[in-house]
Amino acid sequence: MNLNIPTALAIEELEKRYPREWAILYPRVYERTSSYHTPKHIAADLLAAFIAEEQAKQNNYVLGAPDQHASIGASLLVSLNVPTFFLSRTLLDAVAQTRPPQAIEWPEMHLPFEAAAFIFPRGTLKHKTEGELSCLWYARLRGSQIYRHPFAPGRTFEVGEDKLYFRGLLDKSLGSLMHGYSVSLQPTISAVDLSRSSDDTFYGQSTKPLDESDQTILQSAISLVLGVLLVMLERPQLVSHGSFTGKRSKRGLEFWTPNVVGGNYRVVADTSSKQELGNSPRLHWRRGHWREQAYGAGFKLRKLLWIEPTLVSAGNAIPAVNGEI
Repeated sequence: MNLNIPTALAIEELEKRYPREWAILYPRVYERTSSYHTPKHIAADLLAAFIAEEQAKQNNYVLGAPDQHASIGASLLVSLNVPTFFLSRTLLDAVAQTRPPQAIEWPEMHLPFEAAAFIFPRGTLKHKTEGELSCLWYARLRGSQIYRHPFAPGRTFEVGEDKLYFRGLLDKSLGSLMHGYSVSLQPTISAVDLSRSSDDTFYGQSTKPLDESDQTILQSAISLVLGVLLVMLERPQLVSHGSFTGKRSKRGLEFWTPNVVGGNYRVVADTSSKQELGNSPRLHWRRGHWREQAYGAGFKLRKLLWIEPTLVSAGNAIPAVNGEI
C-alpha cells in the first residue's frame, strides 16, 4: 500500500480493502468539526501499523523497532475504542504561552486514558514540506502488561519496560513522526527537545531519522499535548464529552458530537495597563506557568496548579477570542 499517494485516495483505498478493520478503527462520524483535521488520519495510521505487522508475520521476518512500537501502541489504543479529543485553538494558544513544569514524572502521571488521540484545528502546526501535522496519539505501555492484537486472536505483544510513545501524523502524505520515552533512560520530561534524540525517534515505519522540520513540528505537538493533558487533570470542567446523536449512516456508522478540550475556554485578559506619555504598549502575552502545591495529610502530597497566561492590552478591548468548536 503506497501511503504517499494523495491522502483522500489513500484513505479511500484503505476503507475498501480492509472494511472489517476500518469499521473498528473508524466507528464514528463526528459532527460540527469542519475546522479540524479528519480523525480518519488516525484510523489510517493505526491500520498501516497493523498491515506492516501482518506482512512481517506472513513473510517470516522481524519487524523493526518503529513497527513493533507502533503496532503495540495501536493495539492498546484500539482496545480502548480509540478515545479521541478535539483541541480548541484558544486553549492551544494558552498552553503554548505556559512554561512547562520542571519535570513531569510520566510513569506515574494521571492520564485520562492509557492511550488517546488528539485532533488539531486546521492551520495549527505547519510543516515546511509535508503540509500540516493533523493529529497526534500517545500510548503509555507497561513492562508488566500483555497487549493483544485486535484482529489476530491469540497474538500478543510485550515491552521490556515502561514506555511512552507519541506519534504525529502529516496530512499531505499520511507520513508519521514518532518519538518515545523509556523509563530507564528518561523517567521525567521537562522541556521537550528532540534534537538529541535517536533511539526512539523515527520517521514513519522506518529507521529514517527526523530532519529539522520533522523535529520542530513533532516537538511542538508533543509539548502542546503534554500541556493539554495537564490541563485536563487540573481543569476537568474544560473537557466536554460527546454523545451519540441517534443517527447512523447507511453503513452503520454512528454520528456523535465530539469530545472537545477547551471548547468554552476564554483567555484571561488584562486591560488595566495605563498609558504613559501617549504610548500604549502593544497587545502581548504575559506567560503562564505551573505551580506545585502541597496538600493532603501533613501536606505531603503535591499537585500542579495552572497559573494561566494573560493577554495584556493597555486599556484597550481585548479582541474577541474564544474556543468554540
